[in-house]
Order: sequence, then structure tokens, then C-alpha cells
Amino acid sequence: MSKSNPVRRSLVSLAGVGGAVVAAVVVALAVTVPVPALTLGAASVSVDPTPAAQTRICPGGLIDITSRSGDATVFQSFAAPDITADALRTSITQTPLPAPDNAATNPDFGPRVLTSEPSPDVKAPALAAGSQSQSTAADSISGLAATACSEASTDQWLVGGSTEVGRNTLLLLSNALNVDATVSLEIFGEKGRVEAPGMTALLVKAKSQRILSLASFAPGVADPVVHVMTTGGQVLATLQQTVTRVVTPSGVDLIQAGAAPATTQIIPGVALTGMAGQDSEGGAVTSDLAPAIRVLLPGARDAEVTATVISATTKPTVIKAKFTAGQVLQLPFLGVTDGIYTVVVTADVPLVAGVRTIQSPNNPIAPEAPASVTPSPSASSTAAAAPVGGVDVGGDTAAPASAGAPTVPGGDFAWNASALALSAQTLVAVPAGGHPTLTLFNPTATAQTVRFGVINGSADSVGVPAGGSVVVSVATAGVLSLTDGLGLYATVTLRDVGRGAAFTVPPASRLSSAITVYPR
Repeated sequence: MSKSNPVRRSLVSLAGVGGAVVAAVVVALAVTVPVPALTLGAASVSVDPTPAAQTRICPGGLIDITSRSGDATVFQSFAAPDITADALRTSITQTPLPAPDNAATNPDFGPRVLTSEPSPDVKAPALAAGSQSQSTAADSISGLAATACSEASTDQWLVGGSTEVGRNTLLLLSNALNVDATVSLEIFGEKGRVEAPGMTALLVKAKSQRILSLASFAPGVADPVVHVMTTGGQVLATLQQTVTRVVTPSGVDLIQAGAAPATTQIIPGVALTGMAGQDSEGGAVTSDLAPAIRVLLPGARDAEVTATVISATTKPTVIKAKFTAGQVLQLPFLGVTDGIYTVVVTADVPLVAGVRTIQSPNNPIAPEAPASVTPSPSASSTAAAAPVGGVDVGGDTAAPASAGAPTVPGGDFAWNASALALSAQTLVAVPAGGHPTLTLFNPTATAQTVRFGVINGSADSVGVPAGGSVVVSVATAGVLSLTDGLGLYATVTLRDVGRGAAFTVPPASRLSSAITVYPR
């Protein structure tokens, strides 16, 4: 047997040590030498689409329910609402929307479609706004109702109404498109989700409005919340609620859709009057003679809900309660005095919310606004003179409805919906009726200055404090241009003795705005 060479063994050992040293050096370099960072981002491009016409829908005149042949009911409008509308960088037209369920033969009594043509400059898109109001003191319906003329949607939540005895709530589904829309409903009440036949596959024909009684699906529900879902098209959903106490008509309102379920809902422009003695017992509100914050957690998890009532002049008031998922509950305004407020409702789960206020004929309204801003006379107002080219041309600003307006012996109520954040520039259509105010709420940590003014005219500046609310008096029957209001929330509130209404200011239409495209 041959013996191994000791020299060779030494070389092999050295080679192994050398390899280990080289490996250590490589590892050390990998740790100490910086590696160039490589960041990949999705390819994208900003595209200005071909300008498109904007469409907003006004739900139409108030609807009375009459009986014929004992059992049959008939829906019939009895007067035309006052419509205020205008546009920036374009023109606006009004056309009637047929309503086969409405027995009124005058097309002015029914819904209307506001159409504004695109701006010739894609970098400066057209803006349009419209609203309607109607005051009445009929034998069966009395009060003031107002709402914004809004865009149709495929998913809407409406918080308000009642189907108890003496309360009628109608669901108005307006389809301005050239295609039929199929609608499904979800209805929640104080006892939970309502199960009833006929709530799916509801057909709303193209270019028409359909009228449904909420009581046909959910009778005897004191605190309904309605979820409207659409396939095959889009509709504008609106609720009309009337109240009759014994034989006295005691209010009417049009309830617009609020924001989609979210952990925070912002409800500006809540006008409270006659609050003395309203909240002495606390707890949940069960009477519709008292103002209330109506809340629903539409998901599957219970949660604590916090409602913060914010004034322009006093410290916020905080109200808390535990909620059961799927059941509607109404919170009282504990310790809140008369005034105009913003209500912020929060939870750690998504919720929807709205506020009901009461206008008693015995409670005078108090002045609330620090300054007055006059909107431009509406270029399209049904209260104005003769129409020109299909658009009514407005003249002088209309007088408040309180001058010669009908008395409302039974009082009135109003529903405030949760608002959407405003665009950088927004038009605000202020309809005729009462003493209108515009409430602005700033949810951010930075104060913001907003400019109000007539369209293409001079403007006044109004400061909105961080986390705060301001109330500005505005004139009736005109349109304001609101600039630098990005991220704020706004509501128009109409008030008079025994009458009231409110509606949120919608942001500018997204049609014709730039979009970001991410190719696959």
C-alpha cells in the first residue's frame, strides 16, 4: 500500500481554507456593498375622454294618493315644482320624463330631465346643477319639499320615510336612459331586514318613471332604510313621505339618496328648532314628532355608533349607542339647542345614516347666517317668465316663499341625507322657498377658504375652519359657483315657520373628467 504524500495533503488543506476565505469575502461583499434598488410601477396614462352630455333628473311634483272603486289607488301630481338650474361653459335644457303611473295629464307636473352639452374645452369641463322645490297646503298634503336634481346610479341608499298608519312613503324610480333598468330592493326596519315578495326584477322602462308604494313591501315599518340596486341601466331613486295626524296633514318631504355605507357619514345643514324639552327622557326616538338620527349597520357585525353634533359657534355634542346589525335605530339629540348643525356619524363598521328634523308651526326660526351671498339668477327656472328655446330665462331673484306662502297648521318635517365630498369647483342650485342657507363642513385638519360668487362673476371668500362648520345665507331661485371647495361637504337648508326642507349639494359630474388607464 502506498503512502500519501504529506506535501499533497497540505496543499489540499490549504485549498479548502482558501475556498472558505473566498466564500466569506463574497458573503461580506454581499452584505456591505449596496445593491441598486429596482422599483417597478404600473404603466399608466391620463386620458381625456370625448366630452359627453351630462344628465340630471328632477323627480317631479308632489304626488297625492287617491282611491277609486274602493280598493284601487291612484298616484297623481297636482302642481308643478319650481325648478332652478343653470350650467357653466355650456347650455342646459329641460325635457319632461313620462310617468305612466302618474295620473296627472300635465307634463309639467311630472319629472324632468336636465341635459347639458359638453364643454368645447376638454381641459375645462362643463358644470351643471339643478334643484326643485314645492310648497303646498292642500287638504291631504301640506309642507315644503325640496331636493337636488341628481344623476342616476346603480346603487343607492335612502334613509327616511315611514309606513305606519297616517304615513305614506312612495318610491320614485326615474330612468332617463334609452335602455330598460331592472331594480331590486332591500328594506330594513327597526325589527331587521324585511322579507317580502316582489322586491326583485322590478322593471323601469326606458325614458320613464315608475312609482311604488313602500307599504306594499314593508307595511307598518316606522323607521325604514331602502337599498335600491339596478342592473341593465341606471335610475334615480327618491322617496316621498307624507304625514297625516288624525285628519290634519302634517308635513311632506322628498328624500334623496345618501352616501354609500362607510365608517363615517357626514350630514350637514341639520336645522333644529323647538328643542326645549325634546330630549328629557333620552334613549331611542320612537315618535316622529321629535328630531332623530336614523342609523343602520347593513353588515353582519354589531358595533357602537358615535354621533357628533357640530355647530358653527358652540362645542360639539357627542351621542353614543350600541347598535345591532341589520336593525334600524334612531338616536335623540341629547343636550342640543336650536341651531343649524353638521352631524358626523361614525363606527368601526360601515353604516348609513340620515337625520329627521321637525318644523312646528308654533316655533319661530332664528337667524343663523353671518353673511349673505347672492347667487346668479337662474338661467332655467320654472318660476320665471316665458321660455326661450325650451329653457326658461330667469329675471330678478325670486322673493322668499314666506312672502304670501300658504300656512301649514300641522307643521312640517325634513330629512337630511349624508353628503358626498365636493369637487374643486361645484355649482349650487338654490331653489325657491323659505330662508335658504348653505352649510359647509370641513373634515380635514387644515382650514380652507372657499370662494362663492355668481357664474362668471365676482366672488366672496368664506373661511371654513379645520374640523368645523359654517353657515352662509343665500338668496333663492339662483345658482352659485363654489370654488376651492375640494373635500368639503355641503347642504342647502330651507326654513320657515312651520315649513322646512334640506338637500345635499352633489359634486360635479365625473363625465368628461380625465381618467387614468392602466394597460394589462
